[in-house]
Amino acid sequence: MKITVTERGGFAATVLRQQPDKVVDTAELGSADAAELEGAARTAVARAADHDGAGHRARPDEQNYRIVVDDHGDQTVIKAYDSTMDPAVADLLGRLHRHW
Repeated sequence: MKITVTERGGFAATVLRQQPDKVVDTAELGSADAAELEGAARTAVARAADHDGAGHRARPDEQNYRIVVDDHGDQTVIKAYDSTMDPAVADLLGRLHRHW
């Protein structure tokens, strides 16, 4: 599974715009870390289907995320915002940060 995160907005918007996307490929992780991250990603994908950011109102200096979960060719895009993020997506981002 390959997970790609694009971060935008927030107080560091100018800097983030120049940063490359962050990518974690679970094939490059140990089996325990890979299983943990893949489980978190699948949970976030399932929860994001019910909470897709529709109706979200932009807030000044709010950070937003575009997360692409590529599960062996089956791609899902999750859009998330700091103020309305589903806890499962927040958990996934937290786990991803440990591997960047």
